Amino acid sequence: MVDREKHEISEDFAEQQTTQQQAKRNAWRALLIPAVGSAAFFATTLANVIKTYRKEGWPSGAFTVTDKVLMATPFIIFGLAMHEIATNGDTKVTEQ
Repeated sequence: MVDREKHEISEDFAEQQTTQQQAKRNAWRALLIPAVGSAAFFATTLANVIKTYRKEGWPSGAFTVTDKVLMATPFIIFGLAMHEIATNGDTKVTEQ
């Protein structure tokens, strides 16, 4: 009787561990789609910048203040996100 109970507890524990591992895997995989999309967008943009530079030269005087603000926005958001992580990112992960 005791051996059977030990075996059942062991199976339940293994199933719980598998479920937790799958949940963690799903959480990290959910980041892959936006990351791949962002990387593809960045690579395409960079390729187009190089192509335009070769064709048109350096964009001296081509951008207005509004254009520069629009181009700076992603970097501002990135900086704010890093600041948020640095100031509020002290959450500890607990293994269950």
